[in-house]
Amino acid sequence: MRPLNSDLSATFITALTHPTWSAEHGGPHYQRLEFLGDGLIKGYVASQLYDRHPDEDEGGLSRRLHQLVSRQTLAAAARTIGLDDREGGLGRLVRLGKSERKGHQNTLPDRLLEELFEAWVGATYLESGDAAARRLVLEALDAVRDDLPEIESPKDLLQRRTQAAVADVPRYSAEREPGSPDHAPRWRATVRLPRPLSGEAQGVGDTKGAAEHAAARALLAEPASIFTVVPEPTRPAPAAASGTKNHRQRLKEWCDISPGGPPRWEKEIDIGTVTTPRFRAQVCRGERCGEGEGSNKPQARESAAAALLRAMGSGA
Repeated sequence: MRPLNSDLSATFITALTHPTWSAEHGGPHYQRLEFLGDGLIKGYVASQLYDRHPDEDEGGLSRRLHQLVSRQTLAAAARTIGLDDREGGLGRLVRLGKSERKGHQNTLPDRLLEELFEAWVGATYLESGDAAARRLVLEALDAVRDDLPEIESPKDLLQRRTQAAVADVPRYSAEREPGSPDHAPRWRATVRLPRPLSGEAQGVGDTKGAAEHAAARALLAEPASIFTVVPEPTRPAPAAASGTKNHRQRLKEWCDISPGGPPRWEKEIDIGTVTTPRFRAQVCRGERCGEGEGSNKPQARESAAAALLRAMGSGA
């Protein structure tokens, strides 16, 4: 990709010609080719992202696309083919007018490199075809991909996927690696998905945070099916009037041994008067809720827990 000037076709020469040069010397400049290249790059990258990330949603794919077609990234891609090299590389063939040439004798700013890369892609498409242009774009971007910051941290991505599945968050724990020195401690973190999901992974790092990110990254590498809720057989709810345990204790025990998470106390309001106290409470689990009243808050909770136990027993 570093031809001599005499080797370039008129299209490639145009791709290296800045509008300020054309204003001074006449002839076409690269802006039309830049427009074409911009569209081609976005299409090639979008297609590759669609294939490489089959489990990514539209928002995640859009964030990746935005990063890979940003000015900074395309300028880095331009450097891989020598467009920044004003002495021995392709950049020596770039034609700038006097006003643009000031201060750009040896290197070119990201703004110019982005435009030149897009124009070069457009020229490659016209001169060598779609396959050659696609190869140019993807190879140049692959060469700089490892230097790009992560679009979304593994912990953020894991939390987003977990919340989308069960409206809950992953649980992390971390501890010092045995034998690691005080001046350079190593940490091992474990991440677990909340019930009813089933997934666990570990990661190691120089800090707790780094270890947690490593654990999240390891769990994200597991099959996407770990974020799918698999229905379990419903256990029959305990009878509402057996034993000596109160309804709240029995509700908690039932929730502990069956999928669906702990009960949620949605509200507890005072509906009485100064002379006649009265309270109403509501507790829910999943889509089922129980509501109860009492002359004090504990009685209202007991009544609500009993109502929810009856509701779960009737739906079992």
